[in-house]
Amino acid sequence: MDGDTVRRRSPSLSDHSSQATLFWNSMPDRERRHIVEAFCFELGKVETPEVRERMVGNLAHVGSDLAARVATGLGMEPRSAGRAPFPQSWNLRRRERLKTDPMSHRLPAISGKAHGKFV
Repeated sequence: MDGDTVRRRSPSLSDHSSQATLFWNSMPDRERRHIVEAFCFELGKVETPEVRERMVGNLAHVGSDLAARVATGLGMEPRSAGRAPFPQSWNLRRRERLKTDPMSHRLPAISGKAHGKFV
């Protein structure tokens, strides 16, 4: 075998936000509020305004509404993310929400089923 060996990263490894976007898009509204409040709480402790601005900019890659809500909660001006870090062909729309309510996973009823106990 002849040829040059090239070591380089796959372009897909430069995608840092599509999975977070899918997660954000699948959250129900009450979970979204909780996430926004958590970001506001944690970023509110940051003393350097540039770090807060950079974080809000990173959140804009996940969702413009997420970034706008966090920026508003921090008393900042919301801004756009610029170029999306993932291919536009990926379908990252809002889809069926994740079931985060523990009571939503109920077991089927056992009525009508025979059961016994060994002694």
